[in-house]
Amino acid sequence: MMKQITKFVLAFLFAFFLWHCEKLDTTSPELTLLGDDTMRVVLNETFDDPGATAKDNEDGDLSQNILITSKLNTDETGIYQIYYTVTDNDGNKSEKVRYVIVYNQAKKYSGGYNAEVTNLQTGDLISYVDQLYPSSERNHYLHTKNFMDDSADVLIFMNPDSSYIEHQPIDSLFIKTPDYGYADSMGIELNFNLLHSDSTIHSQYELNYQRSTQL
Repeated sequence: MMKQITKFVLAFLFAFFLWHCEKLDTTSPELTLLGDDTMRVVLNETFDDPGATAKDNEDGDLSQNILITSKLNTDETGIYQIYYTVTDNDGNKSEKVRYVIVYNQAKKYSGGYNAEVTNLQTGDLISYVDQLYPSSERNHYLHTKNFMDDSADVLIFMNPDSSYIEHQPIDSLFIKTPDYGYADSMGIELNFNLLHSDSTIHSQYELNYQRSTQL
């Protein structure tokens, strides 16, 4: 009798084991990114995330369960990651990552330039080498490295067809661009005034940047 009970218990346990193995789900959901794995967005603009979809072999559509995490900041240039994670009812998890490049549209104008500044009142000319590099926080803006042969840092607005110096202090004076200048594949030309703190004009200047190679 005891042997029969033992056989029955063993048979039951074996059947239960087979049934449990058949039911155990170890397959992760299928997670698919919509759009490209790497995307670009202009500095200071909004990133429109195309999202992702998820399907599971047992739980079906899990797209609404996708968890999206990111430290994306479109107000600062850089390469950011967006993580998409989904988990099915059996604890199987899938993860995908999308890279987002936040860029300044003025970056193409960055580089080394031969600069000339002419005092329009006296005719005096200053020639020097300057380096322009893109702002990490403001689209269309470039920083100068050596403005007017000095270590001053000045912001220059660089739209494809126009440019100007933002009204800003330099030493004890203020720079103001009265009119738009121009920018092309070889150079940048600007007219600007140096103002005293009371806004009276100190001097008027013409600034010309020239690069050795085209953009």
